[in-house]
Amino acid sequence: MMEMKPKFDIALNIIRSIYPELHKIIFYGELFGTGVYNRVKYGIELYFYGFDIFVNDHYLDFDQMCEIYKASDIFHSLVISRGNFNDLININPNFDSEIAKHFLQEHIENNMAEGVVIIPTKNYIYGNGSRCIIKHK
Repeated sequence: MMEMKPKFDIALNIIRSIYPELHKIIFYGELFGTGVYNRVKYGIELYFYGFDIFVNDHYLDFDQMCEIYKASDIFHSLVISRGNFNDLININPNFDSEIAKHFLQEHIENNMAEGVVIIPTKNYIYGNGSRCIIKHK
């Protein structure tokens, strides 16, 4: 797996510039690649996939999270489509993964994605404190 600490240091510095009173930060993501999940081929080594950032007492909005990961050269959530909920929930979750193309620079036929995650670009918090996020498989 590539060295990630310098990339997270960049992300941390960006966040500190936005939030000078930084008390807590959590980078959410997952490891994927060779030996982690064998049904989908993602690449030839282990990779980190960032999908959320929690700062102090809240999660960053989706676009801000993507900007920070991108500026830090950390692979992160791919945007397949933007639109209203009805349009997004009707996306067919059975499609070839685009992640392998990113790491292998090739398209792999019948390399089905694990589904799609539908998340508002601006966080929506329910009355019980939970966020609106849907995994559609």
